[in-house]
Amino acid sequence: MEDLHEWFSFNNETGEISRIKSKWGSKLGVLTTTNGAGYIVVKHNQKMYYGHHLAWFFGYGEMPKFIDHINGIRTDNRISNLRLSSFKDNSKNLKLDKRNISGVRGITWNKQHQKWKVMLGSKYLGWFSDIEEAKLCRKSAESGTDYSKFERKK
Repeated sequence: MEDLHEWFSFNNETGEISRIKSKWGSKLGVLTTTNGAGYIVVKHNQKMYYGHHLAWFFGYGEMPKFIDHINGIRTDNRISNLRLSSFKDNSKNLKLDKRNISGVRGITWNKQHQKWKVMLGSKYLGWFSDIEEAKLCRKSAESGTDYSKFERKK
């Protein structure tokens, strides 16, 4: 993996990864190819790398399994926008599902009960007729925990 320094350069301020050495006609310059999920991807020596993993490697010298984009922009690979995470924590930083009508993660409308169901992760917190009460319950359950550290607010 050390040979990555021979083939690529990384700009800490912009998060751009550039190919500085060509192999079999590969293009030189800033890498912008994204996969179907919107992450920058780089192929090198028959192996695919995510741009944010390469950024972390160039910044800290290690290739961790999970990295979170703090602002949720999958092409923003500035070191200041990346943080180590677990799979579980990283999944908290996903956008709200477009079907979520409460506007709050963990609060869903249940047609059968005609009430708001409130959850914190896999923990059931209750049913509420009033959305504001449901939001207060959720917020209260979050306080004193590090649950919301990775969670995207909108």
